[in-house]
Amino acid sequence: MKFTNLITGQQVTAKDWQLALKPGDYYLIKSPYVGDQNYTGPTIYGEIITNTPEEGEPPYEEGFFLVRGYSQWCPDGELGMFSIVDATRQITKEEFELARQQGWPKEIDHE
Repeated sequence: MKFTNLITGQQVTAKDWQLALKPGDYYLIKSPYVGDQNYTGPTIYGEIITNTPEEGEPPYEEGFFLVRGYSQWCPDGELGMFSIVDATRQITKEEFELARQQGWPKEIDHE
């Protein structure tokens, strides 16, 4: 099943772990490369909030969620749309909290 990557605009086939993402999960987005094009930006750490924008509204399309993303550029977080294929990998709540303590670093220091 293909979804649109909201960062690159490409149609991407979702991996099994991406298809399993749901509200309450945490994820990481690293700056993607497409060919020789680097979409530069900070590492984004996010929490999936819901797939329904407001009470009484229809759910988002399959594979899209409302999320709050955090980074060095936006340390207090920002609400936004998220496509499951934007995520580089799923992270645990513990990794998410560790990244928060470290100021949303490019790489999480597990030591």
